Amino acid sequence: MSTIPRHTGIVSRADSIPAEPVFNYVALSEALRQYRRPRDRITRLIRNGEIVRLKKGLYCRPDALSVGGLHRGVIANLLYGPSYVSLQTALSAYGMIPEAVVHVTSITTGTAKRHDTPLGTYVYRAVRAEYYWRGVRLVGDEPFERHLCASPEKALADIVYFTPGLETHRDVRTFLLDDMRIDEDALSGLDADALAQIAAGADRVSLRLCSRLIREVTR
Repeated sequence: MSTIPRHTGIVSRADSIPAEPVFNYVALSEALRQYRRPRDRITRLIRNGEIVRLKKGLYCRPDALSVGGLHRGVIANLLYGPSYVSLQTALSAYGMIPEAVVHVTSITTGTAKRHDTPLGTYVYRAVRAEYYWRGVRLVGDEPFERHLCASPEKALADIVYFTPGLETHRDVRTFLLDDMRIDEDALSGLDADALAQIAAGADRVSLRLCSRLIREVTR
């Protein structure tokens, strides 16, 4: 999700601001070109709560998530990239873990970061480039829902990737079934071959053990 569609300029209140739920500084400045000082107008729009600043140069409507059709995964992709949504956020979306997830968690090849925004907290964890792309896909049907996200196999692998102390088959099984509380039926529905390919891109004993476990439960 590297670009933001151009705005259509639908009038909102006294200003012609971008109609899309999320937009960049160029689109916003163009929509406010009737003002002599567009920067000052942007500052007032933010202060009045008419638009929300997500980071420098990136804005959204205050109701973007509730009624604007904007998915939090799109925000996560746009805030920092390259990145894809994964870990607990993806596992929760796939119904694999019972807990509700507060932060949006993503994987990146850049530096680990955290963005605290008015629309939530977005956390990024770093991996090596050779491991990054396997198991990443584009999800969502509508333009402002489509974002890069881990497959169920990649989300599971990422959890294991960042968990220390998983040195035996028993360690991995206990972690997934007891600590993460993932149902064994959910594990048996995973693609063992896909997980094996993902594990091959990482130098992690824990991922090889995880791949072996999934192979066993999917037989």
